[in-house]
Amino acid sequence: MFVFNSFPSPSLFPLRHFRMAYSLLPVIRNLLENSASQEVFNVISIACGTAIELATFELLARSREVRVNYLGCDINKTDLRFNMRVLQKQAPHVKQTYIHANIASSPPLADISNAHCIIWRHPEFLSDHDETPKGLILDMCQILWNILVHKNDKAPILITCYDPHEMMIILELIQQFCEEGLKYDLTIDKQPGRASWQNLTIEPEDKDPLFNLNHHDQCQLLITSCQAKKLVANEDMFLRALAKAFLTLLPRVQPSEENKLADLLANLEQPNSDTLREATSFLNDQIRAKDSPFVARELLLSLLTDYYEQPNSSHHFGSGLKF
Repeated sequence: MFVFNSFPSPSLFPLRHFRMAYSLLPVIRNLLENSASQEVFNVISIACGTAIELATFELLARSREVRVNYLGCDINKTDLRFNMRVLQKQAPHVKQTYIHANIASSPPLADISNAHCIIWRHPEFLSDHDETPKGLILDMCQILWNILVHKNDKAPILITCYDPHEMMIILELIQQFCEEGLKYDLTIDKQPGRASWQNLTIEPEDKDPLFNLNHHDQCQLLITSCQAKKLVANEDMFLRALAKAFLTLLPRVQPSEENKLADLLANLEQPNSDTLREATSFLNDQIRAKDSPFVARELLLSLLTDYYEQPNSSHHFGSGLKF
């Protein structure tokens, strides 16, 4: 089924942003279809940053007359000001509200509970640059927990990542945090034009293969059914959950540095912020430090689907749009 009544104009955003928005169309359409609402959709975007997904909702509003009440939450006031100044004009068919909030320490609980749909694009579980606080990964765990615990039982969640190994960490955590009966749809967007070992596309601004702009939202997780376990959420619980996720995942990536891996696995038995950062960098280096990072990344994409797909629910989406 075509999304548009006629092919949309790329003038909604600069060309790259339009393509980013277009790549989100299938999964956001599925997000809305899995919502309990049928007329007006209350959507909350967690850590929205520069909210490119607004272009997707605008396209749906224009072509399908979808009515969306969009709430963007972020700790970065600069991004929020940009959204209010620029994106509200670029997406006039979407009712927009923005709030400044630390989703880890003081989440907008009522807004999360009242949302029909929840979006979290590009969480930062595996950010390991020197300027990144070591505690950020714990904040990401707290945000994920806050979403799972306080969301409406019928509200689907969409989480998107650049890279497959980050999605694997997220899935490991979700499996620990949720009761049996977890249902999700895992999609790897492989539209023509996506960077790969066959198409070595690198934007001039890209200096790190882990943050290739072409990889935006490539790994898409749509959670349609989940019930949070009754756990005591504190720093120790998140440390242990992350350590367990790394202990499961690191041996699977078959790294060549066996001695380093053995030491790291031993250290993760008594986790702290330093060992988590070491594990994060070790995992990132399975792409970043390789002579052929695109090939290494492709192997991790295969690993993601091999271990984490649910029967009849994993997709490789390709709409034919030329990037």
